[in-house]
Amino acid sequence: MYHLLTTENVLFFLFSIIFWPSTFYCMSFGHTNLKIVKNITHFFHAILFVFLYKTIDHIHIDYPIILSFGFYFCDLFYILHNIVIKKNNFIRHLPYVVHHIITNYALYVALNNYCREQILYIFYILEYSNFVLYIGYHVQKEYTNYKNLILVVQCFQFVWYTYFRVIRFVIYMFNIFSIYYNSYLSIQLLAIVLFLMGVTWSWRIFQKCLYFLKIETIDSDKLD
Repeated sequence: MYHLLTTENVLFFLFSIIFWPSTFYCMSFGHTNLKIVKNITHFFHAILFVFLYKTIDHIHIDYPIILSFGFYFCDLFYILHNIVIKKNNFIRHLPYVVHHIITNYALYVALNNYCREQILYIFYILEYSNFVLYIGYHVQKEYTNYKNLILVVQCFQFVWYTYFRVIRFVIYMFNIFSIYYNSYLSIQLLAIVLFLMGVTWSWRIFQKCLYFLKIETIDSDKLD
């Protein structure tokens, strides 16, 4: 069994849970809207994980795992803090709570050296798919009057996100079906939940495309 609680792992986890709130705090000096700051922090995490996954060797792969584990741990704490202290709507945040719990469990299993290669590749696909979500959110919040730009970004977001979260996900799961079939039941269920969440969010992005397309059509009619 892989030994998790090494001094190195514990210290790096402590570094991680200090690093991410500090990053959020430092970025908040550049923007007053904390939702946008949070989105930028998420984008930075996704880029950092993808970069480390593609460049770091197998011996040191624990570092990006723990770094992401700390990130989702801190973000889950942030969400729960807003629900409990600031009385934010629990139902609205429930998908993110579920997503973060699933993600941290998967990272914990990977850190245990169980199906590590498969879990990390799926995690890589998911983080890569998130790039356009963060860009799209930023464009919508910062350039609210640029309807054509938002429409283009939303359509590109739908294609990109659907390709990675649905098509690439299904293809990879098919390629590792024998490993998936013989894995823990919890891993099997989590893969299904992640896939269904991806399909759901992809559908929501598609609906947003139709919404902005409708707005653009209405605005064009008014000009005529």
